[in-house]
Amino acid sequence: MNVFIAIAGLLLVPLCIRYLTSWHMGRLRTRALQCEQDLRAIRKQYAEVREQLIDVRRVVRQCEARGSHIQTDIFNAQERLRELRSDAPDRRIAA
Repeated sequence: MNVFIAIAGLLLVPLCIRYLTSWHMGRLRTRALQCEQDLRAIRKQYAEVREQLIDVRRVVRQCEARGSHIQTDIFNAQERLRELRSDAPDRRIAA
């Protein structure tokens, strides 16, 4: 009887260890797949945010360039107005 128990123990212990190991590996694989999906979603969001940031920077540069051109136009118009006022001090300039 003791021999039978010993043989059963020698057979069942490795089988139980193998079962527990495969069960645990399955759980780890499921977690790894979930993490992989989460990572894909985060990468997609990152790409979208990065594209938006690039677009915003481009718009800011365009606005700065337009502002610079407008400031130059205003300065030129003020200079022209000064010239016109200095050329004809007694004449009125229509607004």
